[in-house]
Amino acid sequence: MTLPDASRPQPALKIDVYATLRDLPPLVFPHELMDSRDLSDPALRTQLRGLGHYIMTHGAGGPMQAQRYHLWRHVQRVWHNVRLEVDVQDMAALSAWALAANAVLVMPDITICTPDLTIIMAPDGTINEAAQLPYPPDAIARRQRSLDALAGLALAALPIMPPVLGEGEVVFRDVAEMEHRLLGLFRVGAEGVALCGTPDNILSETCRTLPIDASILTPQEKAFIDAPTPVMAEQMSWRVEAASTLAWALSPSSVSLGPAEGALDVDNLVHVRKAIGAGERLALRPAGEILDLLDMTWRQHWITRQAGGAACGFSPDIMMERHAALNWLTGFDNMPDTAWDEIATPT
Repeated sequence: MTLPDASRPQPALKIDVYATLRDLPPLVFPHELMDSRDLSDPALRTQLRGLGHYIMTHGAGGPMQAQRYHLWRHVQRVWHNVRLEVDVQDMAALSAWALAANAVLVMPDITICTPDLTIIMAPDGTINEAAQLPYPPDAIARRQRSLDALAGLALAALPIMPPVLGEGEVVFRDVAEMEHRLLGLFRVGAEGVALCGTPDNILSETCRTLPIDASILTPQEKAFIDAPTPVMAEQMSWRVEAASTLAWALSPSSVSLGPAEGALDVDNLVHVRKAIGAGERLALRPAGEILDLLDMTWRQHWITRQAGGAACGFSPDIMMERHAALNWLTGFDNMPDTAWDEIATPT
């Protein structure tokens, strides 16, 4: 982007900043603060939906461009919108701050820029595919670890896939909400397994001895319990995999989830289910471990959808349930507080 000649007096630029970090770094450069909002303000959520629609539709035509999609995903992760007036001579300082905030900038003419003022989207909607969107350093490192681990596959996840969330961006569901969701998934999953004619003694016994309040079931789960069908039973039987993912997230770091192509860790799932039923206090495992699994799962799920499970050894059903549970837990690729039945798992 070409800025006005700084050697001549210029009016201050009014700039909207959209940052994805939960905690904004201090505004330690010359500026005038015009407005500042976070997601606690419903108006910002409305504004972000409008901006996302604008990005996806303005000037769009033909196949979806990767950078347009990635810019839309940035907006989806935004926690803060700050409107500033900044003098031209102070733009370098703003750029440094925007990089630290993992932000994109919307200029007065609706040009959308990276922190270093490279144009991502021009006023006419043209997308610059060469622009590098900002991502937190830990998220970039996490993507590289996943790519290294998947490099030996015949069809590896494309490096063009961006990172998932960084630790400074993610806000997890409350532990009590996670426990309720695990109970609901366990209930319908165990019922589905039994109705499919392959009952698991441990699952069914635990389900009978530790009943749950039906109020924690989702509308889809209630419909299944009230009037099960063979098709629904098959679908719900896989929910034990989603429950197992949440059980892993609530387990000590020494507990492993198991490979994406492997069998369900029933013992860990039942252990955590009983702990919840007994009122034990559980805690979320470290954020980095959960985000590592999210990044790997997202890429593995992409591979299963591109090549099929047989081509890569991953179970498409396990990947779907694991991906759904992690997206629900972290808010990845979904608006905050999306209900379980509406969780999307795009790849």
